Amino acid sequence: MTRMSAASQKRSSYSSESMARRRTRVLEEARKLIAEAGYDGVTMRLLAERSEVASATLYNIYGNKETVIATAVSELFEEQMAHPSAEGGSGLDATLARTRWIAGEIKRMPEYTRAMVTVYFSGSAENLVRDLLRRITTDAHRTLLENLRKKGGLLPWVDIDLLASLTANQQYAAVHDWAIGKVPTDLLADRQIYELLLALSGVTTGEVNEDIRRRLAEAQAVLLS
Repeated sequence: MTRMSAASQKRSSYSSESMARRRTRVLEEARKLIAEAGYDGVTMRLLAERSEVASATLYNIYGNKETVIATAVSELFEEQMAHPSAEGGSGLDATLARTRWIAGEIKRMPEYTRAMVTVYFSGSAENLVRDLLRRITTDAHRTLLENLRKKGGLLPWVDIDLLASLTANQQYAAVHDWAIGKVPTDLLADRQIYELLLALSGVTTGEVNEDIRRRLAEAQAVLLS
C-alpha cells in the first residue's frame, strides 16, 4: 500500500512538473508573440503551435486569448516587482527607484511595451488586460499615498483611491508618449517621476511637501537640460 502510494505521488509529481513547464512555455510564447506581432497578431491557434500545445488544451485552460495575455502580463509584472531592484518598501524613495527600474525594463522590452500601450489605450470599454495593468499601478500608488497619509504629509481632503487611479493613468500616458517617439527612452523615468511629483506637490503638506517640491525642481531641471 505504501509502495503504491509513493508511486502514485511520484507520477502526480511528474504530471504537475510537466503541466507547470507547459504553462510556463505558453505564457513565455504569448509574451514573445505580443512583442513580435502586437496584441492583434496573437491567435490561439498560433500560440498553440508555438507552445507545442493542443488548441483544445489551450482553450480548456484559459478560455480565450485575452485571459492568456492577461495572465502572461500579470506574471511578468509580478516577476519584475519581485526583482531586488524593484523592492524597497512603500515610501517615496522606493516608489521613485521602482519607477526607474521599470523604465529600464521597458528599454529592455520595447516592442512588448508598445503592444501593451496600444492595448491600454484601445477604445474597447471592456478590456481585461487594460484593467489588469491599471490595477497593478493603481495599487502601488495607493500604497504610496497611504504611506504619506500615515506620516501626516497628505492633505486630509484627498481621496486616495481617486488620486491613485488618476496618477496611474498619468504614468501610462507618459509611456504612450515614449511609444510614439515624443519622449526619449533615457528620459522616460524622469518624465514619469516629474509627473508623479507634480501631482503630489498639490496634495501634500509640511516637510513632505517641501521634500517633494525640491525633488520636483530637480526632475524639471533634468527634463529641460
